[in-house]
Amino acid sequence: MVYEYSSNEEKLIIALLNRNNVSALDIAENTTLNTRKLVSMADRHMVFPLILDRLFHLPLQNIPADELFPKGRRIIIAAAAVNMKLRSELSRTTRILGKEGISFLLIKGFAVDKNPLRKTNDIDILIHREDLHRTVALLEKAGYNYTGSGVMSAKEIQNPFGTLDWNNQFQFETPSGGVSLEVHTNLFERDRIRLEKLDKFLDNVDLFWKESRFDEELGCSIPSTEATLALLCVHSSTKRSPAHNTYIARHAYDILQTLKCGVDQSRFISLCTSWGLEYYAYTALYLTSLCLNTDAPLNAAAPLEDLLSKRCKRLADIHLKCFRGLGHASFFYRMLFALLMPMAIGGNLRKILRHYRLIVFPPLWQQENLFGVRRDSAAIYLTYLYGPFVRAFVIMKRWLSDG
Repeated sequence: MVYEYSSNEEKLIIALLNRNNVSALDIAENTTLNTRKLVSMADRHMVFPLILDRLFHLPLQNIPADELFPKGRRIIIAAAAVNMKLRSELSRTTRILGKEGISFLLIKGFAVDKNPLRKTNDIDILIHREDLHRTVALLEKAGYNYTGSGVMSAKEIQNPFGTLDWNNQFQFETPSGGVSLEVHTNLFERDRIRLEKLDKFLDNVDLFWKESRFDEELGCSIPSTEATLALLCVHSSTKRSPAHNTYIARHAYDILQTLKCGVDQSRFISLCTSWGLEYYAYTALYLTSLCLNTDAPLNAAAPLEDLLSKRCKRLADIHLKCFRGLGHASFFYRMLFALLMPMAIGGNLRKILRHYRLIVFPPLWQQENLFGVRRDSAAIYLTYLYGPFVRAFVIMKRWLSDG
């Protein structure tokens, strides 16, 4: 499965992520590169320190990497320093919770890849729901500051336990500052944010705990390779997907690295069927193949195709057609996906109708992010009057650029 990238910058990033030094050297030496575009693209896809380090190891003859990126080595050192700080904060959290016998799983981040140049935004841990009150009390006593999240109102941030009917994520800033710790009681929000039906996955989170092991290097427990791959696939085909124009190359890279660690294929398929993730895993693995121009994920995806309903298979095909390179997505197929998604993976009729209502009347937190009007201001409701005209302009602009 091959996607033909149009820009030299995209081709170089993909070659470096695949460790295809011959191709990367040829592109770097024999094509014209827009370094500003390369930096912006790699940074947006959260792989800049990684590809920069690999670029510095290429035997460039025409122009040394130091001349292409004068601040490159400092960026690499800074990225490694950030990861060291994250490791330190993880150890602190382990000590605080471990003293009181609260167990947790480290999910994503270092649990996926310990490379010191992997760009990581925060620390994500999964705890048992019954330990939440004790965990919050311990963290606040240790100087952690509860910050909530962007989808919460000020009132909800003041009363975090009042959001338990829909929220699974409790975000803190560490005492030293600059690092976010996200405490999860489940792997995804059940309803308010995620419109896809993930009940089977969320109702069986205990299986995620059973599929875990202790990592000596990290000093904490992490999910099994197969469970991690399943979780990455859900992220890649929902939260960070081409259908939402939020796909990033790091997700494809993470999935490929996880596959290279050695995955028990039968166990992975068993987990996907137990959690009802066949569509998400199939789509994410094919997206990884498209993004990185590699056939490796297709072996893992092949058995899943026979498990898909015709409706889910059609939706997956539409989703894959959304992909148009790094940072680009087909507007037409995104709109088609938005119309058809609820009927394939959207759950019951009430949830389907809610999905269509939110297309016309987005939630207040989205209006706040889009138009910069505070959600507790009466002016936020005016955005529902002029918002459709703004969206129509954006739609027309994207439609023309798509064509």
